[in-house]
Amino acid sequence: MFYCYACGNVRGWPDGIINSQGRCEVCGKMALCSDVPSSELPDPEIPCKRCGNTTANLGTKLCNGCWEVEHRLEVYLKSELAREHVHSLLCKKRYVIVKE
Repeated sequence: MFYCYACGNVRGWPDGIINSQGRCEVCGKMALCSDVPSSELPDPEIPCKRCGNTTANLGTKLCNGCWEVEHRLEVYLKSELAREHVHSLLCKKRYVIVKE
C-alpha cells in the first residue's frame, strides 16, 4: 500500500521504512508516501452498507450480522416455525411491515 503521512496517521498505519514521492492510493494526492505491504496493515473499518455498524472492509461491505441475514434468510424462511418467529419478533418491536 502506498499512502501519504496524513492518510496513514488518520488510520493508525505505521510509517514505512521506504518512502518516496508519488500518488497516495488512499486520497490520490501527490506526496511523500510510505510503501508498506498491505499484509502488514490492519483491515480498514467501514460502516456496514445496511445497518451502519462499523465492520472490517473484507469486500462485501456488510457486517457479520447483515451478511448472515442476507445469505441465509431465504432458506430460514422456508420453515413455517421460522416465519412465525420472525413475525413475532417484528410485532414485539412494533416494526411496520410494508407490503408491495
